[in-house]
Amino acid sequence: AFPLHIVSKHLSFTMSATTTTIVTTDESESSLQPEKVQVMLQACASGDASQISSLVSEHYLYARKQEEEGGKAPLMVAAMAGHLNVVQYLLEQGAPWNAVDRYGRCAGDYATNHQHWEIVNLLVDHATRAELILGAVMRGNGQTPIPPSSPGCSVSQEPSTKPNYLRQRLTFTNDAILDEEKDAVMMKWEKPLMEAHAQILTDNSLNKRVMNVGFGMG
Repeated sequence: AFPLHIVSKHLSFTMSATTTTIVTTDESESSLQPEKVQVMLQACASGDASQISSLVSEHYLYARKQEEEGGKAPLMVAAMAGHLNVVQYLLEQGAPWNAVDRYGRCAGDYATNHQHWEIVNLLVDHATRAELILGAVMRGNGQTPIPPSSPGCSVSQEPSTKPNYLRQRLTFTNDAILDEEKDAVMMKWEKPLMEAHAQILTDNSLNKRVMNVGFGMG
């Protein structure tokens, strides 16, 4: 059965899907050795904390460097393998929780597909803190955060992270619904969350009053 404590975290993990992009190449990445990138991925797959720490000590970017062919990052590999301590360490070292590989999959997808729910929770919590910090920084820099809904405001007038979001044409793929900028509106990994919601709402549903609230969506 799908762990119900994860359902309550849908909001924060959905944010990771709607803002996910492929991490761009940092100028200092040119000093990284491809063979050591592979060693890092192998260490994350096996949970070799000593090897991982050694490589990160050599260069912090080994904690986040994605391999070229498929775009897998250390965090994705550790999440897929179920190494909670490694995932925690990589996040602490600055590994981006919302990076995606060349197939559009992030660490959360790998953890969810392999049912590593503790890692899913950890990624959700990390994503939540990151979004809250980002909002605080935006306010501190004088940028306007997303304001609350105004009374009497129609859906088409509601503010969003993208001014033209509601007018964009969507693209449907096997794994996602994408907007015109190729950002995810909805991801396949969300399906178990939706099924869990439905199960909760329909179990012993007599005399229940249900209010459905949607969020995410850019």
